[in-house]
Amino acid sequence: MLTMPIVNGNGDRVETLLEQARNVCEALRVAKSTMCEAMPHGRNFQCNPSGDYQKARDEMYSMMEQIDAMTQTFYQMADTLCDERNRRNRR
Repeated sequence: MLTMPIVNGNGDRVETLLEQARNVCEALRVAKSTMCEAMPHGRNFQCNPSGDYQKARDEMYSMMEQIDAMTQTFYQMADTLCDERNRRNRR
């Protein structure tokens, strides 16, 4: 989990932080989509030793899971920032 900033008068506005979190989520979405296009295919491993194709797929899936975890972290950050913005607007 990412350590969340406490929004304050000397730091970035909550809207700026929220936009940054959303931009990271979008960049990660694009990265994952691009990785799906680059998923290992058996035809590229036909001359490799047995098991290399499955190993390459497993490695790619592992990296995609890490992207999913990062995306979830930034979605949680965005949710927290939205809650903070709403709390401030109620004052």
